[in-house]
Amino acid sequence: VPFSVDEVTFEFFDMGGTANLSVNGSTLYVLDPLSGLPAFADLPAEVAPGVTATVDSGLVTLVGPIQSLLVGGQELTIDNINAVPEPASGALLAIGLFATWRRRRTRR
Repeated sequence: VPFSVDEVTFEFFDMGGTANLSVNGSTLYVLDPLSGLPAFADLPAEVAPGVTATVDSGLVTLVGPIQSLLVGGQELTIDNINAVPEPASGALLAIGLFATWRRRRTRR
């Protein structure tokens, strides 16, 4: 995305098979509870330096400075991915949209 991200949420449904997750190029977590490996619910609290993860009923929430996210797997469904900009990026985006709107309005 073209802005700095402080939070990412996504819904998942794991139907078996191996899944994986990595944030900011940090540790690649291989998740496969059927093979004795951890599940999404077993992710550590800190998945990358300064980035925490919480998992609640099929919803993963990552909070912290997120530059990249890798998530995928076999028999894994992901839906409703939301990236929340950090406050300064959100303000700059709003200012840019307002300036564009105002410029178009004054040209008429």
